[in-house]
Amino acid sequence: MAPELGPNSRCRLLELPAELIHLVMTYLSAHDLLAVSTTCRTLFSHACNDILWANLVNENLPEKITTPGPFSTFRELYAALYPYWFIPRYRIWFSDTAHTGRMIVARYDNRRGVIEAYRVVAERSPDIQIIQWDDGAVFATFDPRVRLWFDDPVVNLKDCRSRGGQQHLPGEVRMPMVAERIFSSIAVCAATCDEGLSAEIAPELWPPVTIPSAKRVYRNPVDELKARTVKEEKEKLEHVCNIAFRLIQFVSLGPGYPVLVAHNNPSTFATLHPSLYTPTKEKPYQGIWVGDYSMHGCEFLLFLQRDEETLQATSTRQHYEIPDLPEDDDGNISSTSEENHANDSDNSQLQGGFQVEDQSPGESGRLEAIKLTGDPNVPRGEISFVARDIGRRGTVRIADREPFKGARMVRSWGHVAHHNFEDPQWIKSQLILLSHDCVAHYWEAMHHISYFRRVNIDKLFES
Repeated sequence: MAPELGPNSRCRLLELPAELIHLVMTYLSAHDLLAVSTTCRTLFSHACNDILWANLVNENLPEKITTPGPFSTFRELYAALYPYWFIPRYRIWFSDTAHTGRMIVARYDNRRGVIEAYRVVAERSPDIQIIQWDDGAVFATFDPRVRLWFDDPVVNLKDCRSRGGQQHLPGEVRMPMVAERIFSSIAVCAATCDEGLSAEIAPELWPPVTIPSAKRVYRNPVDELKARTVKEEKEKLEHVCNIAFRLIQFVSLGPGYPVLVAHNNPSTFATLHPSLYTPTKEKPYQGIWVGDYSMHGCEFLLFLQRDEETLQATSTRQHYEIPDLPEDDDGNISSTSEENHANDSDNSQLQGGFQVEDQSPGESGRLEAIKLTGDPNVPRGEISFVARDIGRRGTVRIADREPFKGARMVRSWGHVAHHNFEDPQWIKSQLILLSHDCVAHYWEAMHHISYFRRVNIDKLFES
């Protein structure tokens, strides 16, 4: 046991020079700084150093700020928007709204002192051409305009310290009305662990198990409460999950009338780890893409370029087979297997009798397109198409007709379903690799081609 301190004993921490005390405090979280500030007047003075709070704010921002904006100090700024600083930190968020979902991009506006997020939308170009291609396949040219919908902010947080009205969810903060008599509230989620998950509860989690994530939350707050222990009180911020939050919409009919919930369940938003959408030399196709889904319009997808190592390492593999595809034409379930080419005398020789130049490291491995937004047939969170191997082993042929002449076509499978995702099936298709920023998906059975183009998230607020 530590010896008891006498009335005249001194704290040796206070004997350190002010510069060293400040250095020690730079390693503390906001919660720890507040705890230190309650011990004595000297440490309270050190903990109120605005440089410490400026560092805590800038840890969550892609571009550092030098002034606290409309607030008097950085400490006040941090407290005003706590605990929602994780929203601008991760920027990209997508919801579980059935069936379409929503993708939003967040930022902090220091001029107004607001954390805000706007929906990402895509509009087809009015100048499109209908083109017939190989074997009667039909497609339309695709050059979408991707932008943020500034007219209707999804998140608009000005000051979380004033939380008026009835609290329905933990940490709930009411936001300004988006329309007459309609307002939204934002609330935190409690973290849950992937250990011991079963296939039965997988649909109740967000982000979906198709997307690798170290943490997941329950989509329904009622399920979240059932899964937590009595000791885990909702107000304790150490249980707040920083990869998800909830939005709930209300309708106010005026003074004296009850406030009605606009939806049965709140929308749960989750983020994507930057490593999942940041392209690299080894994974140049990885990123966020927009695709043309005919009558369903434009939809946003996450392209995951996986190799066998990442397939084994991700939590997704443990709880969700990605996906249970039919056999390829050659009877092999895995086209990454060496058995596919055990009889090839030349590794550069394809079964079609033509040659392909040596592929770069980025032109190999498994490519999955997972819907961040969806439609009533194949909803958000589901896989749209899969190419088991976009390298030499998966290559079917080289396109010999314009506009895809010279592009490599690899074997893939497309996901289709009836309304409300009933009777989902995988159909044969081919993925046309035009460039690292543009691909086309050829649905063989439907004789239809869909275009996909990469989205530059960093430039959305500039447009």
